[in-house]
Amino acid sequence: MLVNGNMVIDWGPDCIEITVERMVTDCENKIITAFNGARFDFYVLVDEVNRRKFYVHNITISNNRVLDFTWSKIKDSPKIRVFDVCQF
Repeated sequence: MLVNGNMVIDWGPDCIEITVERMVTDCENKIITAFNGARFDFYVLVDEVNRRKFYVHNITISNNRVLDFTWSKIKDSPKIRVFDVCQF
């Protein structure tokens, strides 16, 4: 992930928790694109967002792929949009 012009790579057993926290801190009102994330990566991300009881808005699923969704920490707070560039 690119944060403030610097490439940041999260890895290890708690990488998804760290990445979601980084998104909440640094990516509100932003669009995050992924290359081919719809088949696996987005499911992991949606699971973590739901585990934290954040709000998922406008999720698009087609052929068991999460193509696009928007989420926020608080219901009416700034949102983070995520989509797979390979699917559009």
